[in-house]
Amino acid sequence: AKDAGMDDFIRKPFTQDDLSRILDTFRRESQDALDNAHRTSINADSAAESMLTELAEDTPVLDQNVYDSLKELAGTNHEQFVVTLRNGFVEQLEEKLSVMCDGSWTSNKPELSRVAHAIKSMSASIGALQIRQLAESIEKTPDEWNDEAIQNVVPQIRRLAGDFVAAFDAQLHQ
Repeated sequence: AKDAGMDDFIRKPFTQDDLSRILDTFRRESQDALDNAHRTSINADSAAESMLTELAEDTPVLDQNVYDSLKELAGTNHEQFVVTLRNGFVEQLEEKLSVMCDGSWTSNKPELSRVAHAIKSMSASIGALQIRQLAESIEKTPDEWNDEAIQNVVPQIRRLAGDFVAAFDAQLHQ
């Protein structure tokens, strides 16, 4: 019976007090589970907020070395090349963020880690340091990120992408 999920029982004949005792036990267990889920949500939101605060203070938006390498790789026609790369990055990032918004990550942490890894890799390739760092955090600690925290962090990643595009474009016009 325990294998089937039965974790308590009442012997017959039972009294109203017996039934009340069992129901109180299940209510307490349910409340404890809800409280734990709420604490997990708060911890995940705190992790996301903490990570975003660290990014704003310590991490440049654009890796200048990566940008310079891309320019050098393209040669004399670097402007068109880097704009094409930037646009491709923004499109692919939006696709990955849409996947993050549509997913249910509570039960699929390996997939969340895979999506975060893809964002991390493409961000590193184009020099989007803040996005790379945030994606790496999600990839390495998927258990700290619940669905609500992911929903909250996606707009922040979009904001970081806007900051990245602005910094990237500023380099183009120098």
